[in-house]
Amino acid sequence: MTLKKFNTVDQETARQDVEKWLDIRRVTEKQRANIGEAITGLVELFMEGRLSLNADGEMVQRLLFPEAVNGIEALTYKSRLRVDEIEQCRALSKKNEYEYQRQAIAKLTNVAPAEIRGMDSVDWAVAQAVFGFFFIM
Repeated sequence: MTLKKFNTVDQETARQDVEKWLDIRRVTEKQRANIGEAITGLVELFMEGRLSLNADGEMVQRLLFPEAVNGIEALTYKSRLRVDEIEQCRALSKKNEYEYQRQAIAKLTNVAPAEIRGMDSVDWAVAQAVFGFFFIM
């Protein structure tokens, strides 16, 4: 099996893209200072080409193992979640944190929860990293 190759970018371009996305998400400078390691992780994923921004400023995750999700090559994350959407994900999860994350990632990407369940663990880890940015305080 050959490892998928994605378009890579330099660190400065990656940092600018992450900063643009954080601006869209309206993450404050104080919040950014508190989550520096998580931001660095996103920058690295951007550099590798596994994450990018589309023309609408939405985060796009390219999957290393699309065969695990019926050939879906990429997930595009909405920039915002409403409280009623979060409540719906919580209600569907029956107090199971993994199920809640799966439901929320499905909601963010408009991909069926069953497809998300099939993700390879490497791709799932990236999805969880993006998901975490929707709950920064």
